[in-house]
Amino acid sequence: MNASNRPGHTTWRSVQRTMELLLGAVMMLANMQERLEANDLNVHKLKKLLGMVRSSEKLRDLLPGDDDKPSSESNSAEKENRAKAASDRKKANRNKAKKTPVRKPQIHHHPLIGMSKGDHCPQFHAGKVYKYTPVVLVRVSGHAPLGCHKHIAESLRCNGCGKIYSVDLPEHVLPDGPRDQQYGYSARTVIGINKYFADSPFYRQVHVNGLLGEPIAASTIFDQCEKLADALHPIFKAIKREAANASLFYLDDTTNRILGQQPISKKGRDGRERLRSGIYTSAVLAISYQMRPLVLFQTNVGHAGEFMQEILRVRDQSRAPPLLMSDALSSNHVIGHEFERCLCNAHYLESFFIPSCSKRSRALRCN
Repeated sequence: MNASNRPGHTTWRSVQRTMELLLGAVMMLANMQERLEANDLNVHKLKKLLGMVRSSEKLRDLLPGDDDKPSSESNSAEKENRAKAASDRKKANRNKAKKTPVRKPQIHHHPLIGMSKGDHCPQFHAGKVYKYTPVVLVRVSGHAPLGCHKHIAESLRCNGCGKIYSVDLPEHVLPDGPRDQQYGYSARTVIGINKYFADSPFYRQVHVNGLLGEPIAASTIFDQCEKLADALHPIFKAIKREAANASLFYLDDTTNRILGQQPISKKGRDGRERLRSGIYTSAVLAISYQMRPLVLFQTNVGHAGEFMQEILRVRDQSRAPPLLMSDALSSNHVIGHEFERCLCNAHYLESFFIPSCSKRSRALRCN
């Protein structure tokens, strides 16, 4: 009979394995206690000690008096873990930076009517009820972009003097507009966002609101957008004045269409009056000296260069000439103002053959 097959030998091997596992657990607890005392333990290291993630540290490296260096495989595994942890941190920071603020849900409390704390139980009369954990229901509901609320204010009239007494509207109604304003500020804002940010034309908004039970005419939507534009026009002019003193401009335009726009007489680059009908949307991105981006655009009869001339007309002349980045199309040329012209690699050579550029202007290669 082999020694390895003896019952006593098998029992001793089991005891030996149990002792090794117990010794490993004790050493892990001792190492964890030392790190806790030295404040050298975080969640990732704790997961490594508990075996939840792959670790390059072995039990023999934790034993006192062991000066053995980790193997090359351990080094490579440790580098992979560090690279993965760094990548996870970058993704977390990126997601945190892009995270938009979440609107908190409105909280509604529903009291228990007919029963209060200390009352006897209806089923077991010997017992009394007490406060318990409330039942919570989170309900996400959908709403139409526009909602109509009808406010009826009770009024009284004196039969002697004819004076009329009316109740004041609630406080949550007045900030959205005066008493005689049918479409509140919030409705105009939603309509403008749907049109100019969500790219939803007026006729599409008519169909969507009709499907959701809030019909509105396209002409009404246009009128509300016009009132919104009139209210924001002073802000547009203020941003325009601020952008005039920027240090860097990005400029471009694209064709557009205005149905009711008629040809107008406008001066060309040679100073002569011409009847012009080309409609373009010109966009300008201005970077101020405080590195604050300002975005301006307008749709009009005219090119981007003319829009840029209009912006630079109120520029402080004591400031250094700004940088102007665009392609080399003639529609982007700015006349009558000093600037440093930067063109793309595909067009920068054309600037040497543009007679309208000022002496101060020069072409710079940019990626």
